[in-house]
Amino acid sequence: MTSILGLHWERNFFAETGDRSYTLVANEGPLVSDFHYYAYESGDYLLHVGHLNRFTFFGDPKQEITAEFVDCRKGSPSLHELVRLDFTPDPRKVLHVAQGIAMKFSGMRDILVRSEPVWFAPSSATTSYNVGNDQTFVPGETPASRFPEVSVNDLPLPPEVLQIILKRQQEILRNGDSYDTAFDVAVDGEISRFASRRNQ
Repeated sequence: MTSILGLHWERNFFAETGDRSYTLVANEGPLVSDFHYYAYESGDYLLHVGHLNRFTFFGDPKQEITAEFVDCRKGSPSLHELVRLDFTPDPRKVLHVAQGIAMKFSGMRDILVRSEPVWFAPSSATTSYNVGNDQTFVPGETPASRFPEVSVNDLPLPPEVLQIILKRQQEILRNGDSYDTAFDVAVDGEISRFASRRNQ
């Protein structure tokens, strides 16, 4: 446990298949998994309001990873609190990062990460949330007290909605198409949206 509610480690589901050898099973949830390989690092924080992240880290068990987290949730008792975690890759455990907690990782070169997000929809109609572009970047040098305050999504998305999204993503990959990409950048607590579109 940490001092930020929603930021903690849990035990993965796995079968031990030998000396330091494991076969992992999907954790409970929508059964959506992505794998990310880190060939380089970003110095910025990343914030999601619409999904809880669950990360499993694979790599050299002696490689040290440092992670920093800032709570950006409006009304949270730990609002703008900074937590630092130092750890090494271990397939037996999964890191939970709730929606609204900004995160930054270093020491990630050549690390493979399994991501098992749990997605949520907003309960308010006055939100600019976009399920396809749920990312806000905060410059790495920003003091924790200057991070934005965000309202997070709290209604779990039904599996049927996730299947529609996944089918659309697979269709785009099959056809060689690309997304119009948009992302938010937070500077001095203010969020601005930037969009990039493919030239025709």
